[in-house]
Order: sequence, then C-alpha cells, then structure tokens
Amino acid sequence: MTGYQVSDIAAVTGGTLHGDGAAEVTGVVIDSRKTQRGSLFAALPGERVDGHDYIADLARRVPTRNPHWEEWFRIWFLGMVAQWLGRSRRYGNSIVP
Repeated sequence: MTGYQVSDIAAVTGGTLHGDGAAEVTGVVIDSRKTQRGSLFAALPGERVDGHDYIADLARRVPTRNPHWEEWFRIWFLGMVAQWLGRSRRYGNSIVP
C-alpha cells in the first residue's frame, strides 16, 4: 500500500481531518506489534484475540509524559474506527489525542 495520505483515508471514509493530512500511510497492520512509522493499525476482533485489547500497547509506544495519554488515545482511536464504520461521530476526529 503506497501513495495514500491521511487526508486520502479521511476523504474515503467520510472523516473530518484536523491538522496536517500529508502524513503518508504506507501500510495497514492488524498486529500492534508490527506497527511502524506510516502504519495504520486496524483493531479487529478475531477468533482468538480482540484487536481492541492491543490499543493500550499501541498507545504506550508513543513517547509522552502525559499521564492520561493511554486513556485519551483509546477514546480517540475507538471513536475514529466508529466514525469510519459509520456507527458514531461522537469522538471521531472531534478530538486529537
């Protein structure tokens, strides 16, 4: 997957972009341990594990001193997914973690 930017994904999914949409998305991963710069992580429920259980792990990979980061990231992340799926617009792109 190459040639896509965050702004492209926002447009395709009907999302509202806040900030710079020029960041390139180089791939989609469903295993949070395989995320790297440019990865779009999709938290999917599976037969043995639920990707939602790994959102906190993904949040901990971001260097920050904010004690609320993990909680805020989870709310934002799940809101974005709900927005992309057309289930809710409550948090999707309304806040930036």
